Amino acid sequence: MRLLGASTWFVRAPFIWEGITYATVGAATAWIGSYIVIWYFTPFLQPKLSEIPGILPVSPLIMLQLLLVVLTSAMIIGFIGSFSAVRRYLK
Repeated sequence: MRLLGASTWFVRAPFIWEGITYATVGAATAWIGSYIVIWYFTPFLQPKLSEIPGILPVSPLIMLQLLLVVLTSAMIIGFIGSFSAVRRYLK
């Protein structure tokens, strides 16, 4: 596309968005999987971990905060990774 006159950002943007999308979907999938595992194992672990206050059950507010942190960091890492890879190959 650069041979036809496209700017470098016109070529880079789809790859950068793809990296951000893959990272976000992967982070959300991992968060959903971990939340399901926590829900499933809480009744089994709660009697054994009752000596440690505040561990189980996990608050949904904490899980939402964790989701926001994970998604934000995934977007940043996806952007940096895809930007550096595209930059390397478009010189």
